[in-house]
Amino acid sequence: QKAGRDAARVRRNGEIMNKNISNKKDQKARRAKYLFAFLRIGVFFLALLFFGVLGLLIPLRPKTSDLEKRTLTKFPKFSFGSFWDGTYLADIDTWYADTFPMREQLLAANASLSGLHGLQSDTVVSGGKDKRGEEIPTGENADAGAAVQADDAGGTPAAATTEEPKEDGSIHDVVPETFGDVYITDGRAFEAFYFVQDYANRYCKLINTMQARVGDQATVYALAAPVNAGIILDDEMQKELGFSDEKAATEYIYANLDERVKTVPVFDNIKSHNSEYVYYRTDHHWTTLGAYYAYEEFAKGKGLEPHSLDSFEKKEFDGFLGTFYSDSQSGALKENADTVTAYIPMGTNEITITDRDGNTLDWHIIEDVSDYQANNLYSAFVGGDNPYSEIHNPQITDGSNCLIIRESYANCFIPFLVDHYQDIYMIDYRYYKEDLMKLIADKGIREILFLNNLNAIFADPLLQRMESVIKP
Repeated sequence: QKAGRDAARVRRNGEIMNKNISNKKDQKARRAKYLFAFLRIGVFFLALLFFGVLGLLIPLRPKTSDLEKRTLTKFPKFSFGSFWDGTYLADIDTWYADTFPMREQLLAANASLSGLHGLQSDTVVSGGKDKRGEEIPTGENADAGAAVQADDAGGTPAAATTEEPKEDGSIHDVVPETFGDVYITDGRAFEAFYFVQDYANRYCKLINTMQARVGDQATVYALAAPVNAGIILDDEMQKELGFSDEKAATEYIYANLDERVKTVPVFDNIKSHNSEYVYYRTDHHWTTLGAYYAYEEFAKGKGLEPHSLDSFEKKEFDGFLGTFYSDSQSGALKENADTVTAYIPMGTNEITITDRDGNTLDWHIIEDVSDYQANNLYSAFVGGDNPYSEIHNPQITDGSNCLIIRESYANCFIPFLVDHYQDIYMIDYRYYKEDLMKLIADKGIREILFLNNLNAIFADPLLQRMESVIKP
């Protein structure tokens, strides 16, 4: 019996010891668990504190975005009205998020993480367009009549105003170049085109107004450049995506221009070469080859012999990631970067540009951009987007000249014109704020070319800019 009691006592002591050991292990595990939880919370709040302090460091805040090619939100001006209705604080919130230090690096990191989500299907990235295409009038219905009649038909360059241009504070802003939805598939992007009749009529009215003012003193040309969806995608896919017919839209515009305006029908020639590299994969512009096929049609209309591509000195810049990539941060586009090809004019490679700060600079028509960032390689052409530029070809002395009213689509087209004119003048209507009619009179302009891509023509913000330049 004593032996049994001793054995039972030993078992109880063992159980108590094991229980104590188990309790100690549980306590250690709980302590470790709580410690790890506190560490996670601490790291989280330290990260919040770090990024909060970082966000308050004003000197580190970017003012422009190279990636998105725009001016970032400015700190709002205080007013009691905006404070009481809540918009002032909301604007501060927008400014804080839009100008956060290392913003572009954080966006790129987020895009890289998103690209790890497995197989990527076709996507449509919204560009904020609030309308779908309207039906395009054809035949007798294509005549908009009085809707596109010129304003101030009696005006001439000699009657131009000499008033100083008004300051609007917008001259330094980078104007967005893409407005429509973007369809991404197979490592390339396509910008949607939506027809809106009112926009087409307004554009026609601008050109007709210019023709009325210059009368017989200058020949006006209109070149509506197609965007890539209408050239590369087949009709069935465009209909499935709800895109408008770019050729029909161009024909509507041309049908409603003053009969004195010389139209340049480039769609069919570029379309016939759509198996070639006529548009970038990651950017909304046509390539230099696409612009060359448009140049062929322009030369044909003027009775000129276009120079062959092999007659120019050729430059290439690899690794271009354009606006479609900047807007979407698509990994598929990043893996399919473009090559910018440029051809140096034979007569001269010199250009004088006036930048958005009013500085006059001597530059090159084709600049070596080998050291530029991947998203800025399109700056190889004519110094990029500047309010005003001049090219003077010393090899031509016949007094020929041309004024080009453009946005960036014209940049890679212009070098092909250099060897056909003594003088070329360019305004980017998005940034130009001088008296255009005075410029036409002072320079004795004999030809005026409106070279605008369809999505610029059908974008209300850009139409307003153009109207502010063309209208008195």
